[in-house]
Amino acid sequence: VVQSYFGVPGPDDATLLEWVRVLFWDIFQNLGDDPTVRRRADLAAAAFQDYLDRLICDQRAAIRAGGAPDTVLNRLLRMQAEPTTALDDAAVRRNIGGTIVGAVDTVSKAFVQAIEQLLKRPPALADARAAALAGNDDLVARSLWEAMRFNPQNPFLYRLCEEAYT
Repeated sequence: VVQSYFGVPGPDDATLLEWVRVLFWDIFQNLGDDPTVRRRADLAAAAFQDYLDRLICDQRAAIRAGGAPDTVLNRLLRMQAEPTTALDDAAVRRNIGGTIVGAVDTVSKAFVQAIEQLLKRPPALADARAAALAGNDDLVARSLWEAMRFNPQNPFLYRLCEEAYT
């Protein structure tokens, strides 16, 4: 999905996954602000940024040449031609990079937890299976959302107070 839909293949699978997982850990799970985690994230962020900057230039050239596939990244770049929808390259990089960092582990975790809940509820699993076999994507999605209600991907958000407050 990251490679074909979002249009970010990475230098290779392992490097791309390392970057997004290190960044995800620092952003969403480094609650104690562990300096080792932060240092790894800073290095990953710099490498990912450099990679995305090069990819943006390459894809812009491919768009001009007429050979760019229809991906989220390329849609963002094509939108730069219209003043009302234009994002500068840094904003394109932040949007595509942030989406990928937030999507990889959260989507896979949500999917596994939804399937687990369906397996614990055979009638719900049978309904979801019947919907899938019938090609009813809307009902499949509703079945998965209902299953995730029993074990949400992220049941709460961590907050950090900058100062004591009563």
